[in-house]
Amino acid sequence: GTLNRWGITAYQNVYTPSIFTTNSYVEFDQLVNGNRYDCDVYPYTYLGLLESTGLKFSFTQQLVPPAAPAVAETRPDIDSARVVVSPAYPEGEEVSRYQVTCKGDDQGDTVVAESADASVNIEGLEGGSTYTCAAKTYNASGYSAASSSFVLEPEALQTGLPIWLLYEAMKNNQTR
Repeated sequence: GTLNRWGITAYQNVYTPSIFTTNSYVEFDQLVNGNRYDCDVYPYTYLGLLESTGLKFSFTQQLVPPAAPAVAETRPDIDSARVVVSPAYPEGEEVSRYQVTCKGDDQGDTVVAESADASVNIEGLEGGSTYTCAAKTYNASGYSAASSSFVLEPEALQTGLPIWLLYEAMKNNQTR
């Protein structure tokens, strides 16, 4: 019969399902970083799966940590902030987690926040203080390098009476 597909079976101590394709390449999903895989190549025709071609090869899965991200947006709020991280996506570098680390300029406190999506909420900041921050992304191979640093200045919660009300109270108190 005419060769119309070919397949590869990958083994890593246990059987991994075969992948059949008409492409000149094949992609495996969910391989474990650092593991070695041994493979056999099989022809597939209209008659069905034929014996192994005897072509065997091995490879070791090597993931690369993500490239350093950029910060797309910062939104300071009362004693908190939201940071939108823009990951760099060179081919093969999926991102599964986002992290923002902020260090207080005054107290030296460090606050770390993580999120499964690119919008990271940072709680526990002190309003009115200045923080120098950086973002990282994470995949199965590890953390990226840090983004360029950026400054966050969360708002302080305003307490007390408004100035105009204090002025009116003082004015009314003087006229009595």
